[in-house]
Amino acid sequence: MYLNGKGIFIWQIKPILNGDPAAIAKAAAEAGLTHVLVKVADGRYKYNFYNGQDLVPAVVQQLRQRGIKVWGWHYVYGAHPTEEADIAAVRIQQLALDGYVINAEKEFKVAAGKTMAKTLMQALRAKVSGVPVALSTYRYLSVHPEFPFQAFHPYIDLCMPQVYWQAATNSAQQLRKSYNEYKAGMPGLPVIPTGPCYRVTGWAPTPEQLVAFMDEARVIGLTAANFWDWGGAADKNGVLWNAIKAYTWPGSTPTPPPTPSPAPGIDPGERISRLDELSHALSYYRNRRETISGNARITELELLRAYLDSRTASLNKA
Repeated sequence: MYLNGKGIFIWQIKPILNGDPAAIAKAAAEAGLTHVLVKVADGRYKYNFYNGQDLVPAVVQQLRQRGIKVWGWHYVYGAHPTEEADIAAVRIQQLALDGYVINAEKEFKVAAGKTMAKTLMQALRAKVSGVPVALSTYRYLSVHPEFPFQAFHPYIDLCMPQVYWQAATNSAQQLRKSYNEYKAGMPGLPVIPTGPCYRVTGWAPTPEQLVAFMDEARVIGLTAANFWDWGGAADKNGVLWNAIKAYTWPGSTPTPPPTPSPAPGIDPGERISRLDELSHALSYYRNRRETISGNARITELELLRAYLDSRTASLNKA
């Protein structure tokens, strides 16, 4: 399976823990996240640059050191589908991403939407292979008949419906309905839903609703669930972040950061062996000194000196 456990989207890197890659990775690992989805492109352009610096590579590196998978996500508009596919391919290859999310929404609800989607996805698949691609869009197919779900279907590996129960409280029921519609309308594709961690005037999800959402995902048999987005989850004293952090998704704990490899050294037995080697070398050359003379003797002594210098340096480094 492509993903297991809890994941979260990052929209803008800089506001999250001041954009500190190590701090972001540490917080993600402490929250038990198995994957993070970082915005890497918007339309025809790369995304998450600050003062001319690409913030994504360092975050990718730090998350990977914590055993956390990194997927890129890309909001697409469809007006320039080939160019959008080009920048997607660049980011996938440049960052060696574990997966890629195409976030397509209202811009594809037009007469040319099917053609736009097909052109985009064919161009992307022609440039990139071996990397799973997900579609992130509306939660209910039945409510958005203008959206070209079927045009995307042949080119994606999984679906990430945005199950945002805005202005409601029934997170589990909405997830179940979304899942059923995707299984019927996008057959053969795994579903990994995204729940809301944002706030709008008069409404916000509660920690209890997030827990019910994750519980329902596991009851259905889904391997993972995501949330949109880190900034919203960590806002308002982090009550939503803490709810995600406290939730245990069995078997999905990321591996701890790798232990730095010790500097190359020589164990005591090897050190003794090398000392014996030098001792034998000295005895050999003492004997040779007694049996040779002239230029040959000088040459032997120079070779001995060079040999002993190199071996002594090796021992000192150990």
